Amino acid sequence: MIRLCIDNTIYAFSRGDIIKIIVNALTYIETTLYQMYNYINTPKNPYTNKTFSKSALYEIYWQLQKTGKKIPMIITNFFQTGFSIGEMHKKYAAYVHKLCVERFIREMSLKYAMVYGKCMIHYMNVNHVASFEIHISNDFPSELFQKYLSSPTRNYIRGTYLEQYYPEISSMHLSEAKDYIRTFFKKNPRFGRKIINTTHMRRRRLSQTQYTTPNPNDFTNEFNFT
Repeated sequence: MIRLCIDNTIYAFSRGDIIKIIVNALTYIETTLYQMYNYINTPKNPYTNKTFSKSALYEIYWQLQKTGKKIPMIITNFFQTGFSIGEMHKKYAAYVHKLCVERFIREMSLKYAMVYGKCMIHYMNVNHVASFEIHISNDFPSELFQKYLSSPTRNYIRGTYLEQYYPEISSMHLSEAKDYIRTFFKKNPRFGRKIINTTHMRRRRLSQTQYTTPNPNDFTNEFNFT
């Protein structure tokens, strides 16, 4: 346990909780449907909603060291700057931005994942990645889209948001996304399209909507559907 005495009050935190509090503050993100913004904030005491003083942060770091377990690099970086937000911006902005992108990918909702997935498809069409224009029905189930295309969507997000600080890594992720999409749609050109089967039973018209999905047996281990 990490224990702090602040204003004559003892506050106790588990090691995991205090690490999460600090890391989440240093990699704070705000999002809209089409943009992500990241900020480096001073960690707050969740019991009081007040920022930790520098003396409290030094005490936290010292107690974390005493546990003998590995401390996340971003917390060590924060310690090395003397717990200065300004110095964190100067020295570690690129590294923090990269962590924020990964946090955004890890925590984004299915709604956001689908929005970025459709942006990715548009990007692929503009760049003529497939030999034909890819069409995904507007009401195509999000769960099915993410089941088969979550990997290139994640790489597309990395490629989009890492370009400012890591252009080579950004290019690599976009190339991986393109390769995946090119191979996937070559084997599944109808993926994402709506199929409506209509039958007539005693003058009653019955329609059944289906969506084209891949046959997993058509793929090698290069695709991970989990």
